[in-house]
Amino acid sequence: MLRFGLSFVLITMISSPVLALDNAKLEKTEKSCIEESASSSPEERISNCTNWVDNAPDHLHAKAYYDRGNAYLDAQKLDLAVADYSQAISLKPDFKDAYYSRGYARHDLGDYDHAIEDYDAALKLVPDDVDSLYGKAYAYQKKGDLDAAIAGYTAVIRLKPDYPTAYYNRAIAYNAKGDTENATRDALEYERQKAKNPQ
Repeated sequence: MLRFGLSFVLITMISSPVLALDNAKLEKTEKSCIEESASSSPEERISNCTNWVDNAPDHLHAKAYYDRGNAYLDAQKLDLAVADYSQAISLKPDFKDAYYSRGYARHDLGDYDHAIEDYDAALKLVPDDVDSLYGKAYAYQKKGDLDAAIAGYTAVIRLKPDYPTAYYNRAIAYNAKGDTENATRDALEYERQKAKNPQ
């Protein structure tokens, strides 16, 4: 009986022209937030994102905060980005991308310990997330924990052997430790990969 009732409601909702109009408007609101080209300035994009946050339905609220966090991050308003990512996480505790992005913003703020915590949270949700592994390794490198950085870059390379910047930064870490042999090997691999796939 319940299944029939839900199906009937769903059919009614889909066939409603008012709802279709609302969905189109909502899609436009979301698009004006997530597409940089939809705005003439970072401030306009943030304003569009605030409109998206204010109008998103409950099941998309976490994503709306995440999207505005990205707009703040792109505008280098890092504290506001962290606040929006935190709001997204509070609404959706398994939001891996929000943990990663908050880690990225915290890293840019120089808050390496909390960035590492966020990358770890993302990795608990998706253990082979290369971006989170790389971000964590780089945060360790910025902290001066070269062994942890090298271990992190090695984990990245194991998952994605064609990741040039992992070789580059591992070379720097090896060099800082005085391990010129491994530093040279990684530097040569970085150059080989860059020559193979020039940007």
